[in-house]
Amino acid sequence: MLLVDEDLGEMTGIEFLVLVAPDASRVLESMGAETRTATRSCHVAVVGAGSAGLTAAVYAASEGLDTLGGGTGPHG
Repeated sequence: MLLVDEDLGEMTGIEFLVLVAPDASRVLESMGAETRTATRSCHVAVVGAGSAGLTAAVYAASEGLDTLGGGTGPHG
């Protein structure tokens, strides 16, 4: 879509992206977030994004440990 402001003589392009049934990583990637890491190792890997998993990941990261977290998100 191209918008034209004739008073200013400017044209502005607007990009639209349609995602059909995207998973969480695809949505994040479409917003420019990185969903993959170049690092092949970490100190702590947390599986599960519930309250306990998030707490463990935040605590480990706050201690300076390389932390990797994954899960579908909190439920409930």
